[in-house]
Amino acid sequence: MTGHTSGAIRHVEVKLDRPVQRAPCLFHAAEKPAKHLVRYFDGETTSPIGTNGEIGQAIKALDRFQGPFVRFTQIRGNDLPALDQNLIKMLADQEDMKCMIRFAIGISSGRVPRYLENKKPVKIDEARWKNYFTRIMSVYCRTRNPSRALKIIVTFIIKAYVPTVMDVFFKPELWNGSIHWFNYLKRAQKCLNQRHFDFVLEYFYVNGGHFHPENMLLSGYYSPMSPQDTKARALEKILETKPRYQEHTGVVRKFKHPKQNLWNLNTDNFFDFLNWDEIELEDLTFPPVLRNSTVDQLIRFEVELARFLCHSQVSFTKYMSFRQVVEN
Repeated sequence: MTGHTSGAIRHVEVKLDRPVQRAPCLFHAAEKPAKHLVRYFDGETTSPIGTNGEIGQAIKALDRFQGPFVRFTQIRGNDLPALDQNLIKMLADQEDMKCMIRFAIGISSGRVPRYLENKKPVKIDEARWKNYFTRIMSVYCRTRNPSRALKIIVTFIIKAYVPTVMDVFFKPELWNGSIHWFNYLKRAQKCLNQRHFDFVLEYFYVNGGHFHPENMLLSGYYSPMSPQDTKARALEKILETKPRYQEHTGVVRKFKHPKQNLWNLNTDNFFDFLNWDEIELEDLTFPPVLRNSTVDQLIRFEVELARFLCHSQVSFTKYMSFRQVVEN
């Protein structure tokens, strides 16, 4: 689908004879590190509904008998949202999401709502793993002496995965994608030991389309979550790359994720995550979604933001980072 030489999107770019702004679905991408962490501890998938180790067997057994909740050890998730009436209203038609967040907040607080004890388990399948993670939390709440593996996985779900999913749910716009993906990686780094973090890091890379310079520059320049000094730095890079942008020339740039040797895992600033000075010139490319903006418009937009004025010069369709239709 997303390969830089023969993926479906690449074929679209070649057909259009221009690059498109790629925004991989963050809901789907966020599942990957968590999914492979489960596989790391519980073995490979052996059926359409997950792994077949101790944890996988317990998850499948929920369909036959769930058992009562027990007194479990809290796993505090400091980045979880408050489950207030506003959130409940927003999740009114998202029953699976509501179930996931209630389990996560419940384990974090030590008080899981009792109605979840007998609620029918959420459906699971191999295609998407969100509900699988909800079931893992359900198993944890019913296990008196959870294994080390189960505790590590649930910790990752509550401290890294669920907060990221909720961040994307609240701020789904394309221009926030790189910041969400960076925050997810940093959460993973904080809640896993070095060996386990090194393992999941590969899946942050494989699914790291939001770390591509085109997306990083867009987030740095346009996201409301990007500080003003970062917006100025992003604008400088955007103006540097704009003269190299081309379309309808018969040559379309190849969308390749930055190699891990270009990553700075020690920074807390998402824009400093890439070592910009070490990126090859051909890989430092202009965000296609900004292609209709002039240099004057790009500069004026950043100046207006610095003066707390309204957005007036640079605008484009409000593309999302968690749906299938995320290419422009």
